Amino acid sequence: MAGKRFENREQLKTYLAEIRETETNIRMEMTRVRENIESISEALARRSLHALRLDYAGGKGTPDQDALFHALMAAERDVEKQEYDACLTIRTLEKESGRIRLVYDCIRRLSFNEAGLIRILYLEKLSLEAAAERYGLSKSTVYKRQNAALDHLLNICNAAMDRAERKCVSSGRIRAGREEETMAALLPAGTGESSYAAAPGRA
Repeated sequence: MAGKRFENREQLKTYLAEIRETETNIRMEMTRVRENIESISEALARRSLHALRLDYAGGKGTPDQDALFHALMAAERDVEKQEYDACLTIRTLEKESGRIRLVYDCIRRLSFNEAGLIRILYLEKLSLEAAAERYGLSKSTVYKRQNAALDHLLNICNAAMDRAERKCVSSGRIRAGREEETMAALLPAGTGESSYAAAPGRA
């Protein structure tokens, strides 16, 4: 999913003004979270739970080992939760990264002059005065062209996000349908949801 639509020109301007910084922050946070996941996994591996489980399952457990086993199991659950939370963070960061890529792609779909103006004003961070000097135009003319380019980009971005949203919903429905078909194929004949509901004790 590419992210929510831009509500207006000003919201898009703010997003463009911060897009480089946002992109850098996402890369740094992704690196930090992935390193944290690796550290968590290493910590879990060092606990030697497998060997302890074997002793416990084989009836060799002593009271002390029992207490240690339960303590380690609790620690394992805590580590697994940390890994799960880290994965959710990565998913959120990837979603925002996808939105940035979509905006860059939409800038490339503008006309040559519009794309160039957006790039120097928001990616190169030139002022209106500097842009006017570069183009040999008045500041008011650059301002008007900037707004026209932003309006065009706004329409392109929102249309692209709408298409991405519809594709995401459609893909989700297709996956759900395939999963239902797979489950139906695995179930013995006459064991669908209605049969389950009608079985004794299920009313």
